[in-house]
Amino acid sequence: MKIVKYSHQLGMGGTEKCLQYFLEYHHNAGYKCMYLCRNSALNIFSKYMSISRVYFVAEWLMEIMKRLPMPPNIRLFLSIAKCWLYLKLSLDWRLVDKIFVETITACNLRCPYCPNSLYDRGLIKNTQKMRQELFRKIIDELAELGWCGELMPHSYGEPLLDDRLIEFVRYARSKISGLIINLHTNGELLNVALYKELIDAGVNKFTVTQHLPEPSEGVMKVLEYREKYGAGNITFSYDRLHVITNRVGLVPVKNASREVVCSRTRWPFYMIGIDYAGNVLICCHDYLHEVDVGNVSESKLIDIWNSPGYRKIRRDIAIGKFSLSICKRCKSGEIASSI
Repeated sequence: MKIVKYSHQLGMGGTEKCLQYFLEYHHNAGYKCMYLCRNSALNIFSKYMSISRVYFVAEWLMEIMKRLPMPPNIRLFLSIAKCWLYLKLSLDWRLVDKIFVETITACNLRCPYCPNSLYDRGLIKNTQKMRQELFRKIIDELAELGWCGELMPHSYGEPLLDDRLIEFVRYARSKISGLIINLHTNGELLNVALYKELIDAGVNKFTVTQHLPEPSEGVMKVLEYREKYGAGNITFSYDRLHVITNRVGLVPVKNASREVVCSRTRWPFYMIGIDYAGNVLICCHDYLHEVDVGNVSESKLIDIWNSPGYRKIRRDIAIGKFSLSICKRCKSGEIASSI
């Protein structure tokens, strides 16, 4: 597994100082041992695992430990340690393992649980496309950074409507050989010939979602093809949506959760979006681009990631402070209406 090298070193933040203070004034060797063991484990895991997996493993272990019977002081320590971990990793570029790039805005469907059903942005007659030079700039910068995660050439549009998709995929694959290229599509335009062409260009993962009452004929033929000739190393999923978010309040959901979605997922830590115009999106649900952190046609992506405004957003989310309007409106729930 490729480990991305990044030279950015983080200074000691307020929560880390709080942890240090806690250890200095609690001389019980057990506390210090736990702290040293956690740091050692992170250092060891980092040699063999991507930073994102270190994050999830460490968080999982902390959650388990919190549920075990233990003295209040240790429970407090674990809460502080978890907060410190969030703060530390929220600033680390290596945690980013998913990037979606909107190459086209148009969609061939108008699903009632999608903002495209409420706004004209997704209409084919209003199609906007990302400039080819901009797409290449994004990929070139990612290659320069040594990034090797999951690239998703989509947003709220249907990527198969973009006649340049094959060319884009082939360019991304040529620049970053170990990339996972995940094509999210409604599948209505997919057929066996196109499926084979996409694989040849470099797509190695298909996430196909059924939105119409009946399954796509083209997708069913692709599934038959895979069953007959084998799937190879190509991942292919085909399912309906069951639980969605309300797209930061733009669409209704049933049985909406009471908590903010990112209180569990913390998407801005490990996912970045870029719309057709080059605007960086901190969240895939920011359909209207309400939060502005920068544009990759004007600045480098890594500089935007490390900009004070973007860092503050991630710091706030790390400590459970959801002050952005889109965060306050964001809930998950069941689909309220279907086609």
